[in-house]
Amino acid sequence: MQTLVGPGEEHVSLAGIPTEAAVMWMCEDEHRGYVLQTYAHSSGGGKFLQVIQVKKTAEFDDDRAR
Repeated sequence: MQTLVGPGEEHVSLAGIPTEAAVMWMCEDEHRGYVLQTYAHSSGGGKFLQVIQVKKTAEFDDDRAR
């Protein structure tokens, strides 16, 4: 019998840190000053789910956030 155990919380956090930075840099290149923070959520394994906080200043920003 063989089992596969997924990555632990520590591994996910360590994998998420460089992913957060990469996403932040990419967003900053495209929309300077619009993205405030990024967070690689642990339910995505630190790679596949990103929560992004944006700074909305106008009505147009609702569409841009999507």
